[in-house]
Amino acid sequence: MPKETYLDRLDVMEKAKALVKSAYACASNNQNAAFENFIKWYELYRGVQSHKNYQGRANLFVPEAYTNIEHVQARVIRSFVGAKALPEGKDDVEKSKGVTKLLDYQTRLYQFDRAFKDVSKDARIYGTGFGKVSWSFQKNKKDGHPMIEAVDPLAYYFDPSATSRQDSAFEIHRVERTLSQLKKNPNYKNLKNLQISQSAAKSAWETRRDAVTGKAALEIQGKIEVLEFWGKFAPEEDGDEEEFLITLAGNETVIRLEKNPYLEMAV
Repeated sequence: MPKETYLDRLDVMEKAKALVKSAYACASNNQNAAFENFIKWYELYRGVQSHKNYQGRANLFVPEAYTNIEHVQARVIRSFVGAKALPEGKDDVEKSKGVTKLLDYQTRLYQFDRAFKDVSKDARIYGTGFGKVSWSFQKNKKDGHPMIEAVDPLAYYFDPSATSRQDSAFEIHRVERTLSQLKKNPNYKNLKNLQISQSAAKSAWETRRDAVTGKAALEIQGKIEVLEFWGKFAPEEDGDEEEFLITLAGNETVIRLEKNPYLEMAV
């Protein structure tokens, strides 16, 4: 018989769903002020004028923020040559050279540089940038390669009581995915239970940002809201909290529920 998983237990799934929805709502409310600033700074980057026709002044407007980000600082980013491994002791000097070559190879093969550039650009616009490092497992769940992707600052949510990522009880990455995209991930289950009759809508903050560039507020046809929760969770009523990965799709269906897979990789 196949080994029972947390997804086979309705009580645990309901508990996990309630946790993710509660954490997401709490973080969303807490980050409204920060997101308001993000929109303001994005408007500055795009050259949106809050006031026009100042009395006694010329109407000439020079979008210095856009020029600085796209041209001057972009030259610094183009000088990026890759990641470098630093030795922690004298015995690691030669080993670090080999690791640096491996990182350089992976940077070119898996386009790490593109993610670094996107994160850097976000940091220059919003004052902060986020990158998510993951591991692309092969079928044996051992071999594979690292992956890096930029995370939209308007799609990253965290524990309101945290003072740093290290003491955050949870982090959530919000994305929209089609059903076919979800099916390509072998870790996702319960996909047949998804209700996709209603199209996912962008968040209010993403809609406001799109409006700055003239994009219409359209629903994302055929896509499903996915909340990827990384944080503390106790599946048993009398058990201790542990690091878990919980993925909630369509606001109602838990499609992944397991202990943080990367903890097993720790050396």
